[in-house]
Amino acid sequence: MVIPGDVKLVFDAKLWAGKDVGDNSQFYKEATILNMSDDGKLADVRFHHSNRVSRGHFTYGMKELL
Repeated sequence: MVIPGDVKLVFDAKLWAGKDVGDNSQFYKEATILNMSDDGKLADVRFHHSNRVSRGHFTYGMKELL
């Protein structure tokens, strides 16, 4: 379950930018959930490493912090 205020590991496509590295786990970064779509499938996040807001991340692809 994802709710605003949660911190999750979220894929940062700007860091990935088409790199073919095989293991994409290095592109999952800590982010705070800012808000969500009405159906709960998409979320806007603020990445901790860059303070950048990114919109429209699929919640099913988010990972729990280890």
